[in-house]
Amino acid sequence: MGCADVEDESVSAAIQLSPAKIEAALETCDGWKLIDGACCCTIIFPDFVGAFSFMTGAALVSEQLGHHPEWSNTYNRVSIRLFTHDAGGVTEKDIEWICRVLPLQQSSMSNR
Repeated sequence: MGCADVEDESVSAAIQLSPAKIEAALETCDGWKLIDGACCCTIIFPDFVGAFSFMTGAALVSEQLGHHPEWSNTYNRVSIRLFTHDAGGVTEKDIEWICRVLPLQQSSMSNR
């Protein structure tokens, strides 16, 4: 399972994924890790504008999917924690969110 396995608008949000499936999906997602039952990533951008631009694009994706991350921003750093609250863990909806924002992430950052 990975970004190629996620189909637009046909994601089942209710089924919690196993840790093995989550780890497999995140293998191709630079900087993303499974931590305490959530997909997590900290992204370092060149500056505040890069970080804010990413968050703006990711906010639009969040609205399209009706799925919103826990995140914070400090200057050029964006920290994200993502899981499906209703399912009590990571679902395909989380993987789809990551797959949709990954191009935004990759275009203007460096992971640490």
